[in-house]
Formats: sequence, C-alpha cells, structure tokens
Amino acid sequence: MRATATRPAGADNYLRWRRTIDEHLELGRLTWDEYGLFGWICLKADPHTGTLRTRWTVLAEQTTLAVNYVCKLGGSLKRKGYIDYPEHRGQRGKLVELAIDKFPMADGTYTSLARSSGGTQAELPAQLPAELEGQNLGESRTSLGGRSRKRSRSSLRVRSADAATEARITDLSKPEETLGRAEALAAAPRALRETVELFWLKTGRDGLTPDDLAALRELDQVHTPAVIQKTITESVERFARRGDDPRGLTFRYVWDSLRRFTTRKPPAAMPAQPERPAYPPGLTRLSY
Repeated sequence: MRATATRPAGADNYLRWRRTIDEHLELGRLTWDEYGLFGWICLKADPHTGTLRTRWTVLAEQTTLAVNYVCKLGGSLKRKGYIDYPEHRGQRGKLVELAIDKFPMADGTYTSLARSSGGTQAELPAQLPAELEGQNLGESRTSLGGRSRKRSRSSLRVRSADAATEARITDLSKPEETLGRAEALAAAPRALRETVELFWLKTGRDGLTPDDLAALRELDQVHTPAVIQKTITESVERFARRGDDPRGLTFRYVWDSLRRFTTRKPPAAMPAQPERPAYPPGLTRLSY
C-alpha cells in the first residue's frame, strides 16, 4: 500500500497582500521589523474576519523575537493605524484580539478599523475592490468614531509626488521663464537629451524652466534614461485620467515620483594608489 504524503502544518496558508503596502516600506512609514510583524499577523489572521486572537508571548515564540520587542512593534503598528486592539498594560500573556486595517478577506471585501473606548471591531466597506478598480477617488465608510474621509485609489508613491509638487505644477496662465528647445537641449545632460525630446512630445510643452533643468540633473545622477522615460509616460497618462492638462507636468514632478529609490549604480571606487617612499634630502634617485 502506497503511503500518502502528509502536508506540513501551515501549507495551506495563503495571503492576499494589501495593495501598495510595499510602498509604505519604501517611503519610510514602516520599518523592516514592523513590516515583518504586520505580514506575520496578516498571514495568521482569520481570512473571513481579518482578526487574530493570540498572545504577545505566542507571537514572540513564532517570530523568535523578544517579547518586549514584539510588544513595542505592536504598539507602533497600532499608533500608525495598521492594527488595533484593546489596551492591556502589563499583561503580555493575556489573550488579545488584533484587528487589521484594510485586510483583504476571502469574500473580496476589505476591513476598516473602527476604534472605540470599549474595544476594537473590524468593519466591512460598502464597495468591493473590483467596483473601485477604475476610480481614482472613492468615499470610505464612516467609522464608529464618526469620521469620514476620501480615500485615494492611486499608489502611495504617486500621492507622495502629488503632495510634494502640488504648489510647483506649472500654472499655464502665468508662464515661467523658459529656455527654448535649442538652449534647453544644450543645457540638459547629454544622456537625457532623448528623454527631453520624449517629454516635449508627450506633454506638448516647448522648452524647459530652470527648475526643470535642475531636476533633470538630479535625475541623471540616480536614474537610468529608461526608468525616467517610463515615469514620464505613466505621469502623462495619469494626468489624462484626472482631466489635467499634461502641459502642467514638470521634471520636478518626475523627480519626486522617483526620489525614494535609485536605478543607476554609483561608479566603482578607484583603488588607492600606494604612496611613494619619501627619500631623505640630498639623496638622488637613480632610474634604470
């Protein structure tokens, strides 16, 4: 009789990861350890409720971290709004229910934290993610605390660029001092001249401002032309979806979209040359 292989414990674990959570790590909203603990909590959570009943001591044993450190990471995740749980000071071995914000559940809905003084609940949003797929903005449900806010459906990196450059987007009614095409190409880095041509073609702009040139030089230091060109194309498409004039796009906006990482490797350091020995005065060095 042929023996049937048994599946190891936890082999059926499957996690639908929260969208754009990786960008929270890239933008510094989460540390690596917070990101790891949050992922572990999501992996162990009930896929039908988005909650996890556990103890901090159990999480410490599972992650091989110290109990004090696990409690510290949990408190940090709670303050940042990623999880919520009732206060239980000095009771690390007590059973606690962790609720996860924006947890993708098995039925296709997402949880929404509703905080109250008596405890924590996970509340389901009214709309499914599939219904929000083509929207840029959607209304989030009002939590038990009575707050409501608009939730952006764009990625966190895009929202960061929008916030950083909102005041700098070109006002077409008040044109800035610009350089013509010939002058702009002469002042642009040689490797990015084709990128500038693509920028003009996509946006319909003519010339560059001094701030455009400054951002272009910064981009040349840390990114390859292919990455910059791809970001220009995506930014123009984003402006079109919003109904914004693509002529309002600037290279500063492109720089803010890419400033959190680099794609160009720094030049290799030259090996240090050995110092020549110093000869005492009056000694003539003979060469053969």
